[in-house]
Amino acid sequence: MSLSLSDVVENLGDYTLDAILVTKAEPLDWPDGPEIVWCNKTFTRMTGYQLSEIVGKTPRLLQGPLTSREEMAALGRKLRRWESCQVDLYNYRKDGTGFWVELSIMPVADEKGWFRYWVSVQREISDRKDRELEIQRANEAIKEYQKDLEAFSYAAFHDLRSPLRKVAGMLEIIKEDKEISRLSEETQELMNIAQERINSMRNLVKDISTYVADKNIGSSSLSTLYIHDFLFEIFNDIDGSVHNNLNLFSEIEQIQAPSNEFKSIFTNLFENAIKHNKGQNVTIDVAIYERPGHVLIYVDDNGIGIPDEEHESVFSLFVKGKQAQSSEGSGFGLGFVRQLATRNGGAVHVENSPLGGARFVIKWMIN
Repeated sequence: MSLSLSDVVENLGDYTLDAILVTKAEPLDWPDGPEIVWCNKTFTRMTGYQLSEIVGKTPRLLQGPLTSREEMAALGRKLRRWESCQVDLYNYRKDGTGFWVELSIMPVADEKGWFRYWVSVQREISDRKDRELEIQRANEAIKEYQKDLEAFSYAAFHDLRSPLRKVAGMLEIIKEDKEISRLSEETQELMNIAQERINSMRNLVKDISTYVADKNIGSSSLSTLYIHDFLFEIFNDIDGSVHNNLNLFSEIEQIQAPSNEFKSIFTNLFENAIKHNKGQNVTIDVAIYERPGHVLIYVDDNGIGIPDEEHESVFSLFVKGKQAQSSEGSGFGLGFVRQLATRNGGAVHVENSPLGGARFVIKWMIN
């Protein structure tokens, strides 16, 4: 006997991997739910119930202790408005074992537009839910690990600061002692090297502390920053030389931005420009342009510059470019600048400056 198209269509529900359940449209609360009239073979394989066992009953027989009451209440509200809906539910098989399904329900109307049936399509998603639960547990474990790491970091950095400060102080006292001139040049040079290493270590501890604190505390609230006064105050606090110059051009007089973040960005860039300059006169040009939804900030200097091949790597935390290896810095600053810019939704990159050094281009998002 040949299989006709009408035979295929008539038994279409048995060719799908999804369970299909058909109930009468009304009454919705008979009792506690609509009356089941049909299911496909996949429904039987998925739940263990034969059609003869469920006809005349309601889909509530699939529910149990872990079935979400909130999801069921939301589902009921949509059904009463004759709306199609989709929900993830935890159901139970005939043998009592639980499983997750993605449940889609649609009303079916007759030729007069009167709703006669509900058709529900159920796809088992237990594996997906298990993976989601594993990811959730992993994220919670990571959060706990981060908390422990931050607590350890604060304690360790606090314990490191004090002895480093004391050693640095003792070296200063020794160097100021007139008797040090009697030491050999080699010994004096070793003391200078020791002092440089201590200062480098103190800077590194300070940078790591700043990074951990920023990760823990997050972004500060917005303030009205008057650009000219704000930038020149930062520059003057960093540099006391009359030979160094900051030039500013800005299309806007003020900006709504987090003061701490903005200060950290410009402090790092200004300090880098001064620190990585082989000449006596440092020039820094800052230009700020207003764009829809953001500002573009250009910071140029006449320092040693950054080779093209290092234009990306210099933004890695605690990585120093080849030309900056001899400086006291830890390689933290530029990574921190990028972190602040990207957290704001913007970006930062470096180019070659027409002044001969580096040009940092910052895209800062504004409301």
